[in-house]
Amino acid sequence: MREIFKKIHEPSSSISDFILSLFCFFWFYDLWKLFLIHKLNIHFLSSILFFVLAISSILGSFFHMFAKMISNKLIGFNFKIAVFTIGLVLLLISFIYIDILLEQNLKFIVGCFFLFLIIYFYYQCVSKNFNKLIISLLPIILFIIFGIYIELINNYIGSKETLFGFLIIFLGLIVWKSGFSIHKNFNKNDIFHYISIIGLWFLYQGYKLSIFHK
Repeated sequence: MREIFKKIHEPSSSISDFILSLFCFFWFYDLWKLFLIHKLNIHFLSSILFFVLAISSILGSFFHMFAKMISNKLIGFNFKIAVFTIGLVLLLISFIYIDILLEQNLKFIVGCFFLFLIIYFYYQCVSKNFNKLIISLLPIILFIIFGIYIELINNYIGSKETLFGFLIIFLGLIVWKSGFSIHKNFNKNDIFHYISIIGLWFLYQGYKLSIFHK
């Protein structure tokens, strides 16, 4: 048993990822209940968003725990899952703002454009070039920023919460990218996971409040 524990790669990161997944599963469940009551696209898309994040966090938890025990091929597969999750999450967020901002006849066209962009992005992930990945997603990121701006200037209820959420998550990404760690058992991954929980809570609150501006 002691030998097995010695082979655990990053136990604290595995735990923090698992905690993140629990929050995401709860937010998915709560938003899904709201969707069944109010039938709003925002609640449907945001619930799926949190479900995707919950599954991704569960997989990340297993990876942090068993990375030393699995093959390099599986490690590469984990990277592709992470990249795919990023693309799918941004696609779902962009669909939320397509639903908020655009008339019905434009939603299909813009939605297809972003869908094809995500497909392109997925094929780019094999290069493992972070800068290329971000550039390929730039139109979606800019559209989301524009959507947040329109929400704010129109004083949509929940828009400030979503803005705070995105800013907090962006701060977490900066910390993660910097490699800042407090301890080997509280490294950059743990910090990012806990910051993400705070940021995602704000997003959850913002999407939950969307019933008041539809």
